[in-house]
Amino acid sequence: MAKLKGEFDFTPEAREAYDDWYLPFRRSYEHKSDKSGISGRIHTSILKLSMILAVNYTCGLVVDTEHMLEAIKEGMALLPNYQSFIMSSGKSTVAEVASLLIEDIWTNKKKRVTKSDFLAKYIHIFDLELCDKCIATLSGADLIKMTLENGERESYQITEKCREKFGLV
Repeated sequence: MAKLKGEFDFTPEAREAYDDWYLPFRRSYEHKSDKSGISGRIHTSILKLSMILAVNYTCGLVVDTEHMLEAIKEGMALLPNYQSFIMSSGKSTVAEVASLLIEDIWTNKKKRVTKSDFLAKYIHIFDLELCDKCIATLSGADLIKMTLENGERESYQITEKCREKFGLV
């Protein structure tokens, strides 16, 4: 591999495979928010990966359709990971956490959610400090109330005021 010199060449079929993937992909992401920026850079990564695969499989500088298709498949498989990463790296607002909590309480069969279950479910989105701030805000607004489940675990229920405010029937 160290002896390889020169420019890579893409076969016409590899170029066609790339265009068949990239043009619709680019159009589909034109108006979508992308905090990671990956959708604006993934095409470059796929080109680079196709070159790596060509060298790996052939010890040559020619990218063919199989290399390109494999690079596209592998690159696209990473997109959900970037979404998870971005979700976990940004801070949610109290309002976002509040809407999750109210929704979780309302959709729960018992119409209550324990603090520990709520935190465990959304640990990738917010931390204990933001959860406590949200609970204090909702409690202060008389939108949720705290009870003890089995006499020991903090549990939250929505109030009548919350039902009326958000039209929960």
